[in-house]
Amino acid sequence: MKRLRARVRLPLAVGVVVGLVLGVIYSVGGLFIDLMGPGLNTGTALAFLALIAMPVIFGAAGPLIGGLAHSLRQH
Repeated sequence: MKRLRARVRLPLAVGVVVGLVLGVIYSVGGLFIDLMGPGLNTGTALAFLALIAMPVIFGAAGPLIGGLAHSLRQH
C-alpha cells in the first residue's frame, strides 16, 4: 500500500501543475481575444474559472492514471 501511495503522488502533482499551466494559457488567451473583440463578458469569467477547474480535473486524473499504471506493472 505504501508503494501505491508513492506512485500516486507524482502523477497527482504533475496533473495539478499541467492543469494550472494549461488553465493560465487558456484564460490569458481568452482575455486577449475578448479585449481585441467585443469586450469582456461572461465568457471571460468562464475562462478564468479554468484556473480553478483545470488543475482539479487534471489532478483528479493523476491518481487514477498512477494507480492504473501501478496495477498494470504488477501483472
